Amino acid sequence: MLVFAVSFAKVYMYNHTRHNKTFSGESLFTSEKPSSNGVFVNAIPRGSTWTKAFDINNEGITEHNFQAYTYDFTVSNNTADEVSDFSFKLTFENKVFLLSAWNGALEIHQNTYDGEIVDTVPDLREYVPENHNLKSVTFDGESLISMNPGDYIVYLPSSSMNALEVPINPNEGTTPGIILYTAIDEGIETATLDNVEAYKKQ
Repeated sequence: MLVFAVSFAKVYMYNHTRHNKTFSGESLFTSEKPSSNGVFVNAIPRGSTWTKAFDINNEGITEHNFQAYTYDFTVSNNTADEVSDFSFKLTFENKVFLLSAWNGALEIHQNTYDGEIVDTVPDLREYVPENHNLKSVTFDGESLISMNPGDYIVYLPSSSMNALEVPINPNEGTTPGIILYTAIDEGIETATLDNVEAYKKQ
């Protein structure tokens, strides 16, 4: 009975502890599949890209100065246990405009002179600026969320049947995506990602 109680307590603590990891640089922006045990996130830009002229300060800019990137964020569960839930925090180190994202929701954090703005967008593909308190701009009919260095997003996975991202079974994964604009040739390779996950023992 004592052995069972100790085992139950260990499993309970394991299941109710949220585990945190940080990825940046080559550990985040790599196409290599992780071979070690654990939960990993890697971000891969797709080959398709395009540029646009963003006249942010109404200076009459017509030359294309911003570039669109589509990033796939693959969350890999390289463990023998189910990942019951996860989230990741992506902190930007350069100016970024968010255009679209899919599967889960984005919790947006913007730092302003009047303090921090926090707002959740359930589906960025259907973003309507008037329905949120976020700092946004519109270029060529596209509504974009403006992110300054130090601003960040928290990705919240979907549990709906249309985009079932949690739980993640052992040795499986899920891949949400984000489309954003940065200054031409910048990308977001200086960003830092903090991943938090909770396990459920099989």
